[in-house]
Amino acid sequence: SLGYSDPVTVEYTTDTFLCPAPDTLYVFDITHNTATFDWPSAGNDSLWQLEVWMHGERHRSYAVTERPYTVEGLTPGAEHFARVRGYCGSEGQIAGEWSDVERFTTTACPAVSGLDTLGITTTSVTLAWDSDTMAQDYLLQYGPTGFQLTEGADSIVTGNSCVIEGLSPATSYDFYLRKRCADNWVADEYASLLNVTTRQPMNR
Repeated sequence: SLGYSDPVTVEYTTDTFLCPAPDTLYVFDITHNTATFDWPSAGNDSLWQLEVWMHGERHRSYAVTERPYTVEGLTPGAEHFARVRGYCGSEGQIAGEWSDVERFTTTACPAVSGLDTLGITTTSVTLAWDSDTMAQDYLLQYGPTGFQLTEGADSIVTGNSCVIEGLSPATSYDFYLRKRCADNWVADEYASLLNVTTRQPMNR
């Protein structure tokens, strides 16, 4: 004998190997508060961890067993970030590498366009604006020129025109209108018509 030990056979299983990151994270079918995700399988992964978050926000984690996967409850009109990793091994006990981070932005409710006056009398103003199939309804605030917008003081308007009555003659008013695309999904900005003056009564 030359002092060598007997040969030793080492057996490897798939659990021994690293769990590679998905090559690509796809984001599609983006709405105001949902997005759908998909990615290629590494071949030996059957469970995935998907994380979605906004800047400065805690990561929200989802355990995924079937792809594609849709996340709900996103913030409308906001930039989001997402990444995914697989879990490999015979019992899914090996956490894989994270994919590259993907950015996406949910759909925003657009501002009202084309706001204008159709008619002015001594005590009323008729407003009209461009119709929009995204609109559920509209939120209107108005008052004497220079008044301050107040949260929750909106009047709800349907259609793409309205008549505001009960105004004072020869008085200047400001009108603010914004679109509501769905419950809890409102345009960020008001369209405005400023210094609209009702007519002076005719002297008899």
